[in-house]
Amino acid sequence: MRQYDRAEMTGSRGVLGRCADWCFESPNRFASGVALGALPVATYLALTDDLPITMNQEENVRNALKLAAYVTLPMVAFCVTTLGTYILGAFCWDSKDRRRTKLSDYKKIWNLEEEVARNVVPTMALGPPVQIAYSREEFLKERLAFGIGTRLRGLSQEHRNPGLAIDAALRFFDEGSYDCAVDCMKDALDWLGGRRPQISLLMGPSSKVYKVANLFQRKVETQELANYMVLSALDMFQRPERAFYWSELGRRVAVEFDSPRKREMYVFHALLASAQRRSDERDAWRDAIQLLMESGEVESASGRETRSRVFRFSGDFFANTLVVKQRPSLQSLVSEYDWTVRAKEYCPGGVKVPECVYVSDEGDNLSCLALRFCKGDVLYERLEKGDKSAVLRVADALGCFVRLPGEGLARQDLRAKAQGKLADVNLGVPAGLQERVLGAYSVIVDACSKVPWVPNGDKHPEQWIQGEELVALDWEVDGLVPVSFDPANFLSYRSFFNPADERDFIARYVQSCAKGGFSVEPARFLPAYHAGVAHRALCFAGAWSDPKRVSMRNYRREVLLRGARAFGDMARDCSELAGKYQGELAVLADSYQKMADLMGP
Repeated sequence: MRQYDRAEMTGSRGVLGRCADWCFESPNRFASGVALGALPVATYLALTDDLPITMNQEENVRNALKLAAYVTLPMVAFCVTTLGTYILGAFCWDSKDRRRTKLSDYKKIWNLEEEVARNVVPTMALGPPVQIAYSREEFLKERLAFGIGTRLRGLSQEHRNPGLAIDAALRFFDEGSYDCAVDCMKDALDWLGGRRPQISLLMGPSSKVYKVANLFQRKVETQELANYMVLSALDMFQRPERAFYWSELGRRVAVEFDSPRKREMYVFHALLASAQRRSDERDAWRDAIQLLMESGEVESASGRETRSRVFRFSGDFFANTLVVKQRPSLQSLVSEYDWTVRAKEYCPGGVKVPECVYVSDEGDNLSCLALRFCKGDVLYERLEKGDKSAVLRVADALGCFVRLPGEGLARQDLRAKAQGKLADVNLGVPAGLQERVLGAYSVIVDACSKVPWVPNGDKHPEQWIQGEELVALDWEVDGLVPVSFDPANFLSYRSFFNPADERDFIARYVQSCAKGGFSVEPARFLPAYHAGVAHRALCFAGAWSDPKRVSMRNYRREVLLRGARAFGDMARDCSELAGKYQGELAVLADSYQKMADLMGP
């Protein structure tokens, strides 16, 4: 027989240690086992004890009480074991994610409570009240979910019900699924949308029971941050001003005891600040992002290649909450923040822009723009698979975005932009060929001068997320461009579209522009569109020559050939330009063909 040494028997990973972990990780699970063990005992006692019905009323009462004791023995065993295991574990058991409560902790917590109570509660700009209720269907489905967190989470997402999301979070906390629990908390806060929640009569009693239970748990497990999150979330439904107290106290407890869940607590506090439109929202997000950058691991936000450093923090909860963008130029990040906020006002139904939560200033040394994560697929990847279901919605959205005010923006110098791309050593265009292109570039400048100019959104297929809604990304607006550039950017990026697709897109785009006050004559728009295809082809080829854009380098020839064909299309659709610039159109078509040949097969 194998001999166990003392260290293995009592160590954290020894037999006794593993048994303690199993019991204390889930007191309900251990108590369920005890209750099952008590069931045959109770059955045996009830069947073997002689409990006759007699004429003596007092004896009948005693027998009835005995029988009730036998029947309820498993339930009593479950309740007593749950409570005993929970309290014993709270004071005696340490694990990777939680630390046992010490008597000295209570004095520290009391001091923290005093500090938070002296704080001035930030002002809130909550919108109109919204009723948080269960429909009859939701109530029945919740009861049938039997408290399983995954089922409740699916139900909450189906109905976008914050109350059900909080219920799911409570179940996940009980199951030990911390990431899933805080993710449900995030959903509940997001779905409130800055409105003041009001709970229904049906939800009121259950939320009060949850609150009493968590107040007791906080007294026992003083360092457990889940208790502070739950209390904050529950008070958000009943006393929004009190919700700040619990989340701020949770943050201070996390710092005081150096909690392993400190990052989750900080992000929850920031999410709550956004949900309540509090005056400390920016500070809350700054603190959370600083902590994540100091202690969190990062991963790429997508598989796409970008000019900026775009990343998420590792872990399901963090990855599904924030996307962070970094660039050396702080001014460009501030500008992108401003344009993203501005574009939100012009989004049509079913389209949105990312929610900006923080942009750096000169003093934080972060040099970042933080945005809420948008779930979905990059539209470019959908188009690669042949899915064009969102294309006309993009046309509608681009037509709405032309209404963005462009005061203070200068017109982009198209010839200078082309000159910069041609001179890029990574593109490798010979000097003589550069001069030929620039010498004939007046036809592009002339065609583009005949249409209105609008802020440059640069919305090609990699700048959209297709999910529940269509999301327009990357508002790096740096000047005004012809109104025809938006469809040119989107349609000419890759060979995803046939001529019929292009005609439908352009018609929809022009129609959407007209609703915004930009009435464009087709005779002027089409030549400007073809000029945009040619100009953007040169810009794309230059950008894709960057050594970092490995996956897109192979498409430089393809895009330049599209640019070459655009000059023939321009001659076909505009006899005026064809007569005036016949030689230039021929030179440009030939030059683009030669540049395409330089890119290889």
